[in-house]
Amino acid sequence: MEKEMAEIESDRADFQKEKDSFEKEKKAFEKEKSQLLKEMTRLKDLQEEIETERDDLELDKKEVEKERQSVKAQKEELENKKQEKEHNTMTSQKSVDETDEKDGTKLRRSSSDVMLRKVIEDKTKIEGELVQLKSQMRSLQNEKDGHDDVVNSLKKNWKNLFLNINFCK
Repeated sequence: MEKEMAEIESDRADFQKEKDSFEKEKKAFEKEKSQLLKEMTRLKDLQEEIETERDDLELDKKEVEKERQSVKAQKEELENKKQEKEHNTMTSQKSVDETDEKDGTKLRRSSSDVMLRKVIEDKTKIEGELVQLKSQMRSLQNEKDGHDDVVNSLKKNWKNLFLNINFCK
């Protein structure tokens, strides 16, 4: 009987050890579960933040595109003005030449020089404006490319976060 009691005590001690071990594992699992829930909450917050940032970047992208269109329209307008001035200058020059030929004087050369000088000045001014517009356009393109890179990066991060959230579920 003592042998049976010793076996029962031994079994009881083994059972208590297993119970304690299970309790430790249970606490560890509960702690891990709590950490995962916190992480999921943090990931959801990050996802919302990323979506907000993405929306802001898309608005910025649209604004940059509008600015690009505006710069393009200004560039076309300047080109048209340049062509119109060249046409007017040629017409004016032709008129001056015809007048000088009728007068038969040697003023033709000096008026041509003056007109040519004006044409060159106007051309230089327009070319300077075109250089500025091209520079603005390049800057806008670089800014847009930067925004595109950020949007793509955020989309990639969002996708990874979404996959992590789904994995945790």
